[in-house]
Amino acid sequence: IKNLLHIENYSEDRVTILLDKIKNEMKWQVPIIVDQKTGLVLDGQHRLEVAKILKLKVIPAILVNYDDIQTWTLRKEEKVSPMLVRKRIKKGDIYPYKTVKHKFNFKIPNELDMQLKDLESEINDRN
Repeated sequence: IKNLLHIENYSEDRVTILLDKIKNEMKWQVPIIVDQKTGLVLDGQHRLEVAKILKLKVIPAILVNYDDIQTWTLRKEEKVSPMLVRKRIKKGDIYPYKTVKHKFNFKIPNELDMQLKDLESEINDRN
């Protein structure tokens, strides 16, 4: 968790809703999507914040090569590409909420059913 970086801001309200859902179910359903070279979170900004609040050590993730991912934005005032995102984040300047869009060439699983207790320790993840 500590090596993962947001590329855009997120909604505090959405984090609260997701936190309540995950705490009530006591399980993690959807992995985040992460650039394997940089730790940039391409999909899962809210889930990353929930993991931080829950003080989880690990969370399910799909690692990708960002250069292979199609990017775009609906905001005319913003420019995005894997290279531009990396440069901006390196400067500590994350994008506004809902700016960077990605198209993945795979379906993101949404029914992992991983128990929270299994995500609380790095030791559990490595076994």
